[in-house]
Amino acid sequence: MVVGLLLLGTPTVASAGPNEGTRIELHLVPVDGPTRDPCRAPIPSDPATYRLTGDLGREYLVYVLLTDFDSATGITGVQFGIDFDDSLGVGVDVLRWQRCATLEFPSDGWPRASTGNLLTWVQTGDCRHEAPVVVGVFRVRAATPGSFTLVPRPVDGLAAVAGCGSPTGHVNDRIDRLLPDHLARADFGGGPGYNPHPTPAKDN
Repeated sequence: MVVGLLLLGTPTVASAGPNEGTRIELHLVPVDGPTRDPCRAPIPSDPATYRLTGDLGREYLVYVLLTDFDSATGITGVQFGIDFDDSLGVGVDVLRWQRCATLEFPSDGWPRASTGNLLTWVQTGDCRHEAPVVVGVFRVRAATPGSFTLVPRPVDGLAAVAGCGSPTGHVNDRIDRLLPDHLARADFGGGPGYNPHPTPAKDN
């Protein structure tokens, strides 16, 4: 049900559903030795602290995370794409991908550049209510300066999340299409990266 309804037409604006404020974040963790299951690793709760810059020649785990969604509604699905220089040894090289969701439906060639993925959790018993939600983890290395960017899924131009608890026939009420500025970017060898988490307004 969620899989079919995430495959909606290309949006021009974000929908105004329960999770319209969702951000798809990135967080870099240097690889300093053997790693245990990264899906179970502790992740900072404050998106403002996520690391979005990396050094050249060093391997990193790049976590894909969901934040700023409605915790009462929860998350049962997400889709997005990735973009980077796909030339071997130029910019970012993706060495590995591991999903942390229950199921995934990757496009052909995933996780190469300009591909996308759709991932889901079971609504009954496995709905995600606590942020951050770990969607999956890339292992990457950059030999030359470059960026790793989350984008709308190329096959349909859509970045979206699906909320839990939708009665049959009304699932569209729980689909939120996300604007591109809700998607993160990590920079390697220079550049600040991009954190889509909203910055609190300062008091005058």
